Amino acid sequence: MSASTEAPAGAVSEASVRRIAWAAFVGNALEWYDFFLYGTAAAAVFQQVFYAGDDLAHATTLSLLTFAAGFLTRPLGAIVFSHIGDRYGRRTALLITLILMGVCTGGIGLLPSYAAIGIAAPIMLLLFRIGQGLSASGEWTGATLLAIEYAPPHRRGFYASIVQLGSPAGTIASSGAFMLVMLLPHESFVSWGWRLPFLAAFVLVAIGIWIRLRIEETPEFQKLVVEAEVESYPALQIFREAPGRVLLGAGVYLFGMAGYFFMTTFMIAWVASKGQDPAPIIGSSIVGATIQLVVTPWYGRLADRFGSARVMMIGGFVTLAYAPLLFMLVDTGVPAFMLCALAIAPIFGVTMYAPAGALLSDLFPPRLQYSGLALSTNLTSVVAGFVPTIGFALWNASNGSYWPLVGFYMLLIALTILSVWISSRSRNLRTGAETAGIAVVGEDIG
Repeated sequence: MSASTEAPAGAVSEASVRRIAWAAFVGNALEWYDFFLYGTAAAAVFQQVFYAGDDLAHATTLSLLTFAAGFLTRPLGAIVFSHIGDRYGRRTALLITLILMGVCTGGIGLLPSYAAIGIAAPIMLLLFRIGQGLSASGEWTGATLLAIEYAPPHRRGFYASIVQLGSPAGTIASSGAFMLVMLLPHESFVSWGWRLPFLAAFVLVAIGIWIRLRIEETPEFQKLVVEAEVESYPALQIFREAPGRVLLGAGVYLFGMAGYFFMTTFMIAWVASKGQDPAPIIGSSIVGATIQLVVTPWYGRLADRFGSARVMMIGGFVTLAYAPLLFMLVDTGVPAFMLCALAIAPIFGVTMYAPAGALLSDLFPPRLQYSGLALSTNLTSVVAGFVPTIGFALWNASNGSYWPLVGFYMLLIALTILSVWISSRSRNLRTGAETAGIAVVGEDIG
């Protein structure tokens, strides 16, 4: 049985699909540049700028709490943007998310310090971060659907994986931009240098808007409008029709999001707490993101060939096998071992991230696609936001043993594998096929 029984997406040419996928990727990369930039600044400089300077540790805690706020607000944003995306179109939702993210990020670059306006500074910072979280909640979903709904059925896995490149591209761009301004003298960096990457968001969002204004609404959504199948309250309807699939989708995306913050935010905190230099961890995030840029499209092609569910499950078992070695090498404290261990990890872990968009889209009917994907992935984001804290608590409670960390990491992987397996045995609500995310081995996909 074929993974898809649909007809090709109208008369849209392959060149047009590539252009649209590129537009989806660029916008997604700009969004993640803004979102990740905040995390770096919250750890490196915000505690010195936006909070009272008497207690640096307390200020750092408050700064990181504003970082977490971006995750806590994402389910609310998912409800808002799922309504816009399923009611008024994917393109409309994407334009709003891009503008909101650009305004909030650029606004942070203009925000006066605590010394200038007092308590109003951290309050406004928190509001801008909430705006970033709301924006991010709808961006990935819209970009993924833009690529999938334009792509021919036999290329959906590949084009969905192109959107997934936005995360590593955003990581590289935000880390690179911040590393450049950190080369300034310390006083200049704290005073004004850190603002430059944030102010760049105004220029980047203008470019993103120009790109997205040049694309049309997806053929699939246009068909829903013509056939009067657009839901008035899609977020409510998805919980009426398929609440279990929303939770299942959250499980499918669990490791793809939580694993990222475990390998970056938690690893930096873990290594630093042992009195070791976290520089190899920071360097490995850039190297790992570069590797991810290379392997993600390849996994997308494999998903088209063998099915997204098969690729994710096989990759999940390989990642499980690698987990003990990963933590053992990082625990040595040897920079070369740490860098290699974390740079290699994405080769395995991305197998559960690159095909996820294609599999998730199979779980929900076309008229509720935006709602299903947005609510699933943003429920996951709440869990992912607390993964570094949970990992750190486990390590502290274990008297310095890394084995509880291995167990927790493997639990995230196992829950994802289980969710993918259940999904693969569920009906594909996009096409009506008996299973989701499964292709016939040896099938000619063109």
